[in-house]
Amino acid sequence: MTDTISGKIGIFWFFAGRVWGRARAVSEGEERVAGLRDSPDTHTNFWESPTAEIAPTGRDQPYFAFPRGRVLYRPGDGRFIVYMDRALFTGVAKAAIRAFFTLAEESVVWRADPHYTTDPDPRCDPW
Repeated sequence: MTDTISGKIGIFWFFAGRVWGRARAVSEGEERVAGLRDSPDTHTNFWESPTAEIAPTGRDQPYFAFPRGRVLYRPGDGRFIVYMDRALFTGVAKAAIRAFFTLAEESVVWRADPHYTTDPDPRCDPW
């Protein structure tokens, strides 16, 4: 894996008008699921780190209080998969996420993921 891949992987939140999180080179990723390179970062650990850059208005809230997501890389077709809160499916949020992770528009696959939701649908409750 080389760092010549255009684009990064990582975790993020979108609030206070911008993206917060950590973008990493694909070469820093791990293959936790076959065929996908994922960041070693977790939302919980990043949020709780005193050195993490997070808006001051977010510090007094739990990490799951804001819309969030994760960017993975699929080497098989060179695409980036963005799993995120369905509230982020707006042009503004997508453009900010692409910019933060330096993703070309044509290389991104967008996916809603109930794990990252700030507005859980009780009809989807697995319990």
